[in-house]
Amino acid sequence: MSKQYVLLQKVTVKPQQNAIADSKNAIADSKNAIADSKNAIADLDVSIDDIRSCAYIESISMDGVKLILEISDRVSTYRDDYNIKELTELEVTFADPGGRGDEVWIETFVVQKARTESGLLLVDLFGKTTHELKQPALVPTFFTAMQPKAILQKLLPGLTVDADSFEKGATYHLNAGGTKARLIRNMARDFGAYCFVCRGVVYFKAIKNMDMSEKFKLECGDPNAETSFSHFTILGEKELYDRVLNKNYISWDTVNGMEQGNSATTGATTLVSVNQTKALNNQQTYIVPILDIELTGNSKFMPAACCSVLFHKQFSGNDLDESLPEKQIITQVVHYQEGIRYHCRLELGERCI
Repeated sequence: MSKQYVLLQKVTVKPQQNAIADSKNAIADSKNAIADSKNAIADLDVSIDDIRSCAYIESISMDGVKLILEISDRVSTYRDDYNIKELTELEVTFADPGGRGDEVWIETFVVQKARTESGLLLVDLFGKTTHELKQPALVPTFFTAMQPKAILQKLLPGLTVDADSFEKGATYHLNAGGTKARLIRNMARDFGAYCFVCRGVVYFKAIKNMDMSEKFKLECGDPNAETSFSHFTILGEKELYDRVLNKNYISWDTVNGMEQGNSATTGATTLVSVNQTKALNNQQTYIVPILDIELTGNSKFMPAACCSVLFHKQFSGNDLDESLPEKQIITQVVHYQEGIRYHCRLELGERCI
C-alpha cells in the first residue's frame, strides 16, 4: 500500500528560462554539463519524504498567499542541483484525501528567500499571483468610474472574480512604480470591503453584507463536539485598530467643496481621494482579530468563513462563556503539516461597522 500524505501531495520545481539558457551555453564546456542541462530544462519533483514541515497561509487581505517549507537537504541537492533559489517557481499540489475537508487544489509559488540551516533548506514563498501583485507597475493604468469587479478583471485577467456590485463605481490610478496590491487595498477600504486571493479566485465583498450563516461550529471545553479546540489566545486588538482608524476623513469635491463622512471623529484630519460620502463612511469599517485557536486540520477552512465559536464553562454544567461574540469570521488560516500530523491555526475576528 502506498504511503498516505495528509496535506502536501506533490512539489515540482519548474524550469527557469535563465537556467535553460545557461545550460545551453554550458554544453560547450564539458560533457558533464550536457546532463546538467537536461536536468535544468525538465521539471524536478521534490521528494515529499524530504519535506520536514510546511505551512500554507491564507489571509483575508492583500497580504496574499504564503508558503513556508523546511526541506531536508544535507548534501545540498535541492539547493544546487534543483536550483531552488530566489524567484524559482514551485508547483504544489495540496489535498486532504479522506480527511475533514477532502479538498484538492494546485498552486504555483515563487521563492522569495531560500537559506540553509543545520542541514535544512528553509524556503519562503509567495503565491505566484501574490508575487505579481506586489511588483511595481512599469506603466500607468487608469480606471474611470468603474465597478471593483471590472477593475479586478483587468488587473487579474487569469483569475475568477467573485465581487459584489456596488451602487456607484469609482476612479483609480495605478501609477508607474505603484503596485496592484496597494491599489486593491485602497479600493477595498473605500468600498468598506475585504479583498483577498484564494485558490484561483479573487474575492471582493462588502463587510456590511457578509454572509454570517454558520459554516463551521467550533467548541472549546466539549470533548464530544464535532470540531473542538483547547489551545487558544485572546488577541484583544480592538483598541489598537480604533486608535489607528480614529481619524476625521474628508474629501474635496469640485462642486460641493470640502465634505466629511457621517462618522467624523476628533482624530487627525485625513484626505481621501474618492469624493463619495459612502467612501468616507467606509474608512472605519473593518474586521478586527479577536481570537487565535489551534485545532485539527481541515482543508475547507478558508478566510471570510463565518464560524460559531462556543466556550463551555468547565464547572457550571452546560453554561457558555459569553465574554466573546459567538459569530466570528476567519481572518487567517495556517494549514500546517509536520510529518504525518496536519493541524490548522485560525485567526478569528468580528465586524466593526
